[in-house]
Amino acid sequence: MKRLVTHLRDYGLAWLTGSIVVSVVVAHVLAGADTSGGAASSAGAPVAGEVKNFVLFTTVPYRDLSVTTGTTFASTVDRSVTSQWCYLSRKTTQGEPIAWVELASAKGTADPKPLPLFPNALTALGLTSSEAARLVTTHCRFQRES
Repeated sequence: MKRLVTHLRDYGLAWLTGSIVVSVVVAHVLAGADTSGGAASSAGAPVAGEVKNFVLFTTVPYRDLSVTTGTTFASTVDRSVTSQWCYLSRKTTQGEPIAWVELASAKGTADPKPLPLFPNALTALGLTSSEAARLVTTHCRFQRES
């Protein structure tokens, strides 16, 4: 009996927490289980395997820098673009701050709008304003309306 009390004292909270977590996960899986493999029956209901509000990043090298475009999609089913942005960065050694500048952004598939470029940030990346502005059209990969 003494061993049982010692065991519960030492590990009881872990067992209780683990039991609760397992119960919640099992309940969630059972409540959301959809084995039909198709779309949900009611409009607006989630589709099995659907991921909502996800971002894809595309990176294009430029000298020793990277030009990265982020594109946010509504979901894996509704691939409409909700927002986009493009930034320029330089990899640094571990522990150093990352040098980066946001170049442009766009709502949906509208034309990208260049953002104000700060001279100190551009200097840290070894660029002029005109070089950075040119990268918006040459290296940023904005999705456009077809």
